[in-house]
Amino acid sequence: MLLRTAAGGPEVTVLRGGDLTLDLRTRRARSDERTVDLTARVGYRLPGQSPP
Repeated sequence: MLLRTAAGGPEVTVLRGGDLTLDLRTRRARSDERTVDLTARVGYRLPGQSPP
């Protein structure tokens, strides 16, 4: 998935695709009413974000 934002635009913290939702701040994935906490190894980073 490619994520692009305009310079100075709002920071994207939640990604949605079909029934899947990824919350980049809380590191939680949600699908079909099931929530999964993502670990740092499974996690992800936004461009320019340092590892946890």
